[in-house]
Amino acid sequence: MISEGRRRIAIEVVSAAVLICLNILLYRKILGLWWTYDDPNILRLMFDYHLIDPFINAHVWPQQLFTPLLFVTFDAEWALFAFDPRLWYATQIAIASITSLLVYAAVRQFLDAKRALVAAVLFAAGAPLCSLVVQLSTVHYYVAISFCALAVIAYTAALRRGSAFLGTLSVACYLVAMLAKEVAIPLPLLLLALPLRDARTRIRFVIGHGVPALVYFI
Repeated sequence: MISEGRRRIAIEVVSAAVLICLNILLYRKILGLWWTYDDPNILRLMFDYHLIDPFINAHVWPQQLFTPLLFVTFDAEWALFAFDPRLWYATQIAIASITSLLVYAAVRQFLDAKRALVAAVLFAAGAPLCSLVVQLSTVHYYVAISFCALAVIAYTAALRRGSAFLGTLSVACYLVAMLAKEVAIPLPLLLLALPLRDARTRIRFVIGHGVPALVYFI
């Protein structure tokens, strides 16, 4: 007879396999795409500026959209793949799969495996993600969502264990998420609404998230 522990591990492994296979099945055809949308412009800016410039040079952001980790990601992929778009898109599918797994892990903190898997499948196959995965220049959305999920996981663990270290880890993940995409800014409001402990404890652990928010806006 399979022990309860092994059964739980098997369920999580199967859920992870389902999400990875789903992303590959849904989005495998993007491997045939070339540079599209904002990709050429971002590549041009990447060649025109140094790696540090997206963090400190306002000329990189004439529209005031501060997402420096987009350039960091493009620089990393350029160093690995140069002008081979197939490898860029393969990486896009891999990042999408990782993001789906992290969303599943975040939801799993509150729901059973079946409902968490359904939530992650809806996330991976939903219209917003279908429109993002075909654009290399939207990879920072995936990075932001991934680190938001990590922030939720760390915050949840911090509340349950009363751990200052995990609370700090959540704050750090929140900062990275904002540096990827500004859609992460409202995350502390979600953290306050999570069904964990009492409101006073949630507020105490979420106060620290105000520091990276201040740093981001500065």
